[in-house]
Amino acid sequence: IFKHWLIFSNNRIQYVKADMQEVFSRWRMGDLKMACELDRQPLKYLLDKNQLQSKTLMIIADKEAESEAQLKHLSLQRDELLEHYIRSQRLALALWRDNYTKGKGKIFKLWQELKKGAAQEEAQMQVMDAVEAMTQIKEKVRDMEKEN
Repeated sequence: IFKHWLIFSNNRIQYVKADMQEVFSRWRMGDLKMACELDRQPLKYLLDKNQLQSKTLMIIADKEAESEAQLKHLSLQRDELLEHYIRSQRLALALWRDNYTKGKGKIFKLWQELKKGAAQEEAQMQVMDAVEAMTQIKEKVRDMEKEN
């Protein structure tokens, strides 16, 4: 017991520990003090206080219900926005894929046209070479006929 009182005295000297001890004492004895004070209050005061607290609790319950409704509404909106976002991402990927396929088709057609054009040019060159060869042969034939 002596040790306890020595610690208590030392704590009372140090202001930080003294404050903590005072707060702890108030916390531990607070309910008993409130009960004693309520016994001393008149009935009318207690009824008025009870009615005021009931009104306050009703207001708080209404606010909580309203907050809950808003929270549900916001959750639904969030879910809808996420669904729309996912759909938009899918549409964007589908559009990209379609554009890619369309681009490949255009490039393939262009390649075919260029290949066809190259083949036509090659055929034209062969025809021109053949015409040139025929012209040379005709000239040789004319020259031979002139010599004869």
